[in-house]
Amino acid sequence: MMSSKYKILVTRRIPQAALNFLSEHCEIYHWNSDDVIPSDVLQDKICGKDGVFCLLTDQVDENLLNKAGAQLKVVSTMSVGVDHINLVECGKRGISVGYTPDILTSATAELTVGLLLATSRRIVEGTKCVKNGTWGTWKPMWMCGPSLDGSTVGLFGCGRIGQAVVERLRPFNVAKFIFNSSTRKSEEFEEKIGAKFVEFDALLSQSDFLISCCALTPKTAKIFNKDAFDKMKSSSVFVNIAR
Repeated sequence: MMSSKYKILVTRRIPQAALNFLSEHCEIYHWNSDDVIPSDVLQDKICGKDGVFCLLTDQVDENLLNKAGAQLKVVSTMSVGVDHINLVECGKRGISVGYTPDILTSATAELTVGLLLATSRRIVEGTKCVKNGTWGTWKPMWMCGPSLDGSTVGLFGCGRIGQAVVERLRPFNVAKFIFNSSTRKSEEFEEKIGAKFVEFDALLSQSDFLISCCALTPKTAKIFNKDAFDKMKSSSVFVNIAR
């Protein structure tokens, strides 16, 4: 007797709880590895499947959709970004696309604060000195770095992650938060998050700490070039968390 369950391709090792849930409702082919599924295997195993559970390392393009067949109904990705999926083709074929927005906002914001502190307080350099035995007598000017206390923190991009970063940096007594984004926000938005919109050149020149947390678009690609860095303070700390 043929199975009436939907056939699903899972392209990577995922949490067992998720796999158990899928198995209750679907017939699964599972690429049970932490390594990326090879392209030829992906193209072979997607044939005849009703759905695919993929990651951002899997290119779901027109060719792969053709390989899958007309019965493919769902492409679900375990990621916030969907630029590895041909959304136009999925739309033409009536294929639903699922993704996980906001799932990594807190984690990314916390890591951003960690990178900022590690850079400004030279934590990695200090750790290396401890490990290689060069940590000697304390010296007043050694391993000094800029302080968040009383500083101006700038953000290029102020979406979910940018706002979460501002929220986590407030206890460090930052004097001012400024941001630049593709569109001017309302005064109500600025008051709500406690950050002021400035033009891009002002963002560069005023920021003691500058965090890039924008989406990659034709407008933002390579915007932080030599000219941009020349306009920044020589003492500025730049943290790039953009995709």
